[in-house]
Amino acid sequence: PSQRAKLQLPPGAESDSAVDTALATEKVHRPIGDNQERQVIHIPARLLTIVVGCDVKLARLLLLLSLPLLLAACGFQLRGDADLPEEMAKTHMAVDDPYSTLARRVQTMLEQNGVKFVGPSQATAILEIPENKVVTQVLTIADNARVREYRVSHTVQFRLVDSNGDELMEMQTMRQTREISFDEQKILASSREQEYLKEDLAENLARQMVNRLESISAGADG
Repeated sequence: PSQRAKLQLPPGAESDSAVDTALATEKVHRPIGDNQERQVIHIPARLLTIVVGCDVKLARLLLLLSLPLLLAACGFQLRGDADLPEEMAKTHMAVDDPYSTLARRVQTMLEQNGVKFVGPSQATAILEIPENKVVTQVLTIADNARVREYRVSHTVQFRLVDSNGDELMEMQTMRQTREISFDEQKILASSREQEYLKEDLAENLARQMVNRLESISAGADG
């Protein structure tokens, strides 16, 4: 039978920390015990699922099938009331790839908060994103010289200027990383997991960008 519990975790808590906190909860630890055969599905600030025993293979399949729907369904529902600077009413986004996952996430979040995206000549604010880079780094290699573990990192730099080029927010640098294991027996599943992780990194960074843009109004009010 499934067990549910509510957890309070610090912002940005990694999967290992989230699992340790969950297992320290009696309601979760009692049915799981010390069972090491488990599959963890962790979407920061939204979901932590731990599946053990004979259901592990099923959980992996459900992860591949349901995670894109979960991200699409709840990705932007947490926002909608951001207190953004008035200069952003008409914003132009200056980014090398406007169709990248991060750029699309940021645009959607800001549009849901009343921002209208326009060309540079009509803009009252310009959101500059000079760096939007995803890097995959090998961490460990197995005895057969094949990759066993790797890290995916997503780095973003951005700043906000008004129509005169004056800085409303100086250049900001943010980075998110995830470490995942590679199973050569399940190449397709591992490849899909990496893509889902990249989507989640972009989602988290986009949310953080909007939070920082909100701080401009908070600073002005203070």
